[in-house]
Amino acid sequence: AVLVNAQDTESIEIGKHYIMHYHKILESVAPRLYRYNQLGLDFHWTDAFMSSRQGPVSRSIYYDWSNVLWNLGSMESLEGATTNRDTEEGIKKACKHFKVAASVFEYIATHCHAKISGTNTITQMQLDLILMAQYLMLAQAQLCFYEKAVPMVKEGKIAAKMIASIALSCAQYYQKTVEYCEKESVRVKLRFLDSSWSLYCQFQQKTSAAAA
Repeated sequence: AVLVNAQDTESIEIGKHYIMHYHKILESVAPRLYRYNQLGLDFHWTDAFMSSRQGPVSRSIYYDWSNVLWNLGSMESLEGATTNRDTEEGIKKACKHFKVAASVFEYIATHCHAKISGTNTITQMQLDLILMAQYLMLAQAQLCFYEKAVPMVKEGKIAAKMIASIALSCAQYYQKTVEYCEKESVRVKLRFLDSSWSLYCQFQQKTSAAAA
């Protein structure tokens, strides 16, 4: 995994710049090299869901590409989580980061996952984990949208039924996240990282459903 200082916006942006540069290279060469399954190169990445620095190793270039994108999605989610949402501009900024992160995880699921050799043994890139991350980011983005809409209802700018619809959508995204968190392949990983993720999503799902 790529290490950055969560409080240092500049280091995150620099990290994203280099990741995007490498992503563009892999986007061009991976499809051409895919049929050469054994390139003679070992791609080492630390498992994001494990405390050990000894991560899985693969010779699949799509595994390398997936990890590059995973780091990009993680950085976008980090920026979303650390953005001050006390202002409308801050909410918009956080929402954008979460939406970009969701699209990155979706890209891994739809363009890379199926082409990773030995997917069953490379646990970080199991599809359930990728989709859990995608739906969590969609839920966080929708929560930002809800936070933005609440004052607008009070000001009479949008109808109350509109915010109910937003809250319902938010609850649905959190429910999907909870469903993936409860899958055994994901539960095993979250035990090593933070088992409170599922509880947090359950709480947000219930509060959003109540608001709807």
